[in-house]
Amino acid sequence: MAIFAQDTFTDTGGTGDPVHIGLTSHVPDVGGAWAGHASLAVVTGTDTLSGTSGANAYKHAAITAAPPSADYSASLDVTISDTADYTAIGPMVRMSGASYDTGYAATLDPNDGQVRIERFNEGARTALGTPWAVDLTSLPATFKLTIEAEGSAIKVYVDDVERISHTDGTPITDAGLAGLYLRQASNFGNVSGDNFVAEGASGPSVTVDGDLQPGAA
Repeated sequence: MAIFAQDTFTDTGGTGDPVHIGLTSHVPDVGGAWAGHASLAVVTGTDTLSGTSGANAYKHAAITAAPPSADYSASLDVTISDTADYTAIGPMVRMSGASYDTGYAATLDPNDGQVRIERFNEGARTALGTPWAVDLTSLPATFKLTIEAEGSAIKVYVDDVERISHTDGTPITDAGLAGLYLRQASNFGNVSGDNFVAEGASGPSVTVDGDLQPGAA
């Protein structure tokens, strides 16, 4: 369960309101550099991930550290402050393409609280498996989202508990890179991200029957 990429989005300086720096100009804690869409940003006053463009489209960024194999996971703490618009941030694995718009993502819809596995193929999006609903009655609310790929088995964990599992009949098999997706309806929106971690094949610690188990697949 070796970590090969990690970012707490801690930075200084920047410009704008709120003060921010582009993600691709920010150096991660572990894992080389960020590459991808210019609208992802680190808000330096809160040390969180957000975005600067309100265009309602998916954007992607990958961290350049190569995973040890095609079997690995990526996680992100996602905080939702309100459900007024569709701004969403989540972790991705097996990312490839010139815009990093192919891969698997864990997504959380702030409008209905549904967590999903999403497969992107050159930007075209397909939901996989059965969604899982989180409770958004009390805000702000923070959830740790983890997307894990092992062979054709794709899983999503919420707060280290497995919630969605799907076997992809046409899987993305290249290891690609780990990273992030963003969809925005307004600048800086209603959602932020923190504590990005990508690690090898044994997966995150998970809860089974009330007990914390290390790295179950």
